Amino acid sequence: MRVRWTVHAIRQLAEVRAYIAEDNPAAARWVARRLRQTAALLRAQPFMGRSTSHGQRELLVSQLPYIIAYRIADPDTVEVLGVVHTARDRPAPR
Repeated sequence: MRVRWTVHAIRQLAEVRAYIAEDNPAAARWVARRLRQTAALLRAQPFMGRSTSHGQRELLVSQLPYIIAYRIADPDTVEVLGVVHTARDRPAPR
């Protein structure tokens, strides 16, 4: 199974990294790497995140206050839809 990031999700990841980098560039690199590593786990276990009522799934990121929103696009592809801080309201499904 492959993991594909949407343009929206890539933009959100870049925003997270830029925001953290304002105070701590090393931490920003670590957080971005951790988010990418967590999403990569979906290759082997696409159903590891909890199902939402919108047909999407959410994966909590260990050690960080972030959720990766994703969906199983087809039998061979997981599509990352977004990266959301747990303190923020989650956007409506796309």
